[in-house]
Amino acid sequence: MVLRNFDGFKSAGLRQRWWNSKRMAVALSGGSDSMALLWLMVHVWGGEVVALHVDHGIRGESSSSDARFVSEHCESIGVPCHIAKRDVPGEMLKGESVELAARRIRHRSLADLSEELGCSGVVLGHNSDDVVETFFLNLARGSGPFGLAGIPEVNGRLFRPVMGMSRERLRDILREAGWSWVEDETNDQDLYLRNRVRNELLPLMKARLNSSIGDHVLSLVEDMADLRAQEEEEGETLASQIKKDLPRCLYTLSREGFKSLSPRGKTWALRHVGRYLGLRTLSRSRTKKLLDLEDRGSRWRFQWSSDVELCGDRNFLSWVHRPLLEVSIPDPAILSGEGEGVFQDIPFSWSFLRKREPSASAFSVAIPLLPGDKVSVRPMASLSQKDRSPCPWWLLPCIPVVTVNDRPVWCPEPVFLNSRWEFPSDSVEYDSFCLVCFSDPNGRQEGEPR
Repeated sequence: MVLRNFDGFKSAGLRQRWWNSKRMAVALSGGSDSMALLWLMVHVWGGEVVALHVDHGIRGESSSSDARFVSEHCESIGVPCHIAKRDVPGEMLKGESVELAARRIRHRSLADLSEELGCSGVVLGHNSDDVVETFFLNLARGSGPFGLAGIPEVNGRLFRPVMGMSRERLRDILREAGWSWVEDETNDQDLYLRNRVRNELLPLMKARLNSSIGDHVLSLVEDMADLRAQEEEEGETLASQIKKDLPRCLYTLSREGFKSLSPRGKTWALRHVGRYLGLRTLSRSRTKKLLDLEDRGSRWRFQWSSDVELCGDRNFLSWVHRPLLEVSIPDPAILSGEGEGVFQDIPFSWSFLRKREPSASAFSVAIPLLPGDKVSVRPMASLSQKDRSPCPWWLLPCIPVVTVNDRPVWCPEPVFLNSRWEFPSDSVEYDSFCLVCFSDPNGRQEGEPR
């Protein structure tokens, strides 16, 4: 074989830290990229190889034909092959394109199946042409450096060791090895944006602008990757410095701390949180809209994804699941005797005692009472505007408050205790005590950090 130098392939495997593994899976679609990757794994890497094929259920008989081709080829070379069948049209999320749904489902299937089979990870056949195409796709979508840095080499259990090779070089490997491959008939149809970039935009740019446009883009992608690494590091640092812990929220930042950041720092902190939560990166235009909203409003909400919203008030910025914003306000519960109850989904209990020292901790309180005092548990939303602060508006129906004669005295979230609340003084001779104990919604125990 002429193409004997595969040092770049080995270097990628070492850099990505899977080269010394015992067993690896190959994502095998049957196309030239994945078939060449299979050859490299079998003949260059030499460890135990397992092939994984995902039938998306999109292309009918063509999908079935690809699965048969992959299975028969693997059998002929003695490589175990596992086929996962999925219904992409039936599993698409609201607002999700077929392309995005297929990629999400495929990657999840590959990662899960490889783990079940005891593989250290999955290698995918993305090549340098894919990197160039992705650059222009992300540019058209308004991506910043994170998107323009292209396809990540490593993403969890997924590794891409042939991004330094062109599609044509991978096909040359197959030709010299005598291996065939299948062609996805949609590759030559402009049904999807990537195919339009591949079949229309890039050939035009090479013919009319510069035949080496792909090489120039790859160099730029390397520079963008360096900038992305800087963004990830600084974004994580900035977000951690102003992070707050609020119940029921996915992630929370201090509004005051956020406002102190530079425009670039704000963008990087937002993107870090999005990555931390596994959300899709906002485009440059949507990021600008979000920053404009944050700058102008004191109470607002921004839809980040189909089920996650970013909410803001004077004190906090919180990422929350949308159902939290649809919670109804419960009625107050008047306490008497001894009993148990549930506030929203938080279990609590209470009892009235003759002798007890006044106390207040993270999840329980012993309140001294005078004859005729009435104790209740009610939502923060039922309090006056001044007594609610600093609880953010999206948590008002969800935070329980213990009141005595309708005056707030305590809640099981210390961050929301208000200086206007007055805990009964122990200098007065009290008749009895009410002990109220809440379970923690986040599963913490008494005394653990909040």
